[in-house]
Amino acid sequence: MKPNRLAVFLVLALCFVMIGLSGCTRITIKPPTAKTCNVAPFADQSEVVHTLNVARLRPMIEVDGENIASDNAPKISMVANLLDQATEIAQEGEGNDVACKVRLTMSPQTMLNPDQAVREFNSNQSECLRKGKICEETDFNEVINQASNMNMKPNAIILVEEIGWCGQTEVDTYWGCTLRGYTIIESACQEGLCPKSESVLWLHEFGHLKDRPDLASNSPKPYVMSGVIDAQNTHLTKCDCFDLRDKRSQ
Repeated sequence: MKPNRLAVFLVLALCFVMIGLSGCTRITIKPPTAKTCNVAPFADQSEVVHTLNVARLRPMIEVDGENIASDNAPKISMVANLLDQATEIAQEGEGNDVACKVRLTMSPQTMLNPDQAVREFNSNQSECLRKGKICEETDFNEVINQASNMNMKPNAIILVEEIGWCGQTEVDTYWGCTLRGYTIIESACQEGLCPKSESVLWLHEFGHLKDRPDLASNSPKPYVMSGVIDAQNTHLTKCDCFDLRDKRSQ
């Protein structure tokens, strides 16, 4: 049986019109393709540099019945060393680990005064905030509101004494929390000395800023994005590196 030429012509004409109106959109709808990270070898790519904006929620201490800001703020040099260590972890690429050409740093202007303290702010909105802690969602909202007023985005890192809320309240405190485009870190550094796990934590939380999810705690390899922060968890996957190198602002 011969096809109706007019019918075929009308169908073809309709298809061309639809393609023209839709900017060459396919009519057949397919499920989105799973994300692939098989990009060019990272060793052949130039280094991507991310400038982080760091500030601290300054705790208050009571002296003669008055709340006075404490003066043990972390120095810029301490943060710079942490970021150098995090960069080294990202770039070392031992064994099956991906050597990721990404660098975390602070602005050149900030680095002109390494012995100065990082930027600070304080809040009297709650007892927890006065102590430099985040205990509930209202505390978190107050901290990111102040960070927003300081124009800390993109790549905003806020240091606090303790994190008790990160989308939900937990009995145990968090080491880090990345939510709504801000990263909150409970620093383990003492008198300017930081354990290696602190550098892993900073790289891990920056991964969250770049939309990397936590890996299962029983992951077979010691990955940075493991749900458990450990000094030995220094490996990156191709997808980790792909997202860490993303230059788009968060």
